Amino acid sequence: MGKEIMVMEHLKPTGLCESDAPEIRALAKKITGNKKGRAAATAIFSWVQNKIAYRIVPMVGARGVIRRKPMKGMCFDKTNLFIALCRASGIPARYLILSCDLKTKTKKLPKKAMHAVAEVLLGGKWTVADPAFGQSVAKLLVVPKLGQKTWTKVYSEKRADSLGPILPIMINLFVLVDAKPLKQQIGT
Repeated sequence: MGKEIMVMEHLKPTGLCESDAPEIRALAKKITGNKKGRAAATAIFSWVQNKIAYRIVPMVGARGVIRRKPMKGMCFDKTNLFIALCRASGIPARYLILSCDLKTKTKKLPKKAMHAVAEVLLGGKWTVADPAFGQSVAKLLVVPKLGQKTWTKVYSEKRADSLGPILPIMINLFVLVDAKPLKQQIGT
C-alpha cells in the first residue's frame, strides 16, 4: 500500500470515531484555531485530557462523549474523541490497543489492564498519545504529555484504524458487570 493511501486510511471517520460529524469538526476548529501539525495535536491532546473526566462508564463514541453532561469517558472513548478531533484537523491518527501494566501511583489499583491509546503521525513519525489520564485521576495514575507512555510492560498490542464491532460490546459488558471495584477506586 502506498504511503498516501495509508495516510488516507488514518483520516477516515469510523463508527465510534465520527471525525466527519459537524460537532466534531467545529470542536476541532475551536480547539486548534490556526495551529497545524504538532501544535494542533498537542492542543487536542491537552483538551481531551483535561476537559473529559476519566470515569468508568459505557463506551459511546466521540460524539457521545461530547454530548454527555458532564463530559466523561474511559480510555477507549477518550481515545475515540482524540482520534476523531485529530482526523477532523487533518492529522492522521490510529488506535493502539494494549494489554499492559499501567504506571499506577497506588497499590490499590490493578496494574494489568486493557488500555486504548492513539498514535498520531507527526513529522513523518508515529507518536504515542494517551489522553486518558488527566487531573481527574492524577492521584492514582501517571498524567502523561503527548509522546509519553503510561505503561511499563506490554503483553500484547494491536494497531488499527478503527475499533471492531465486538470490542465496544466487550468493554460495555465489563463496565456493567465487573467494574464495580475499579469504579470505587477511581471514584465514579
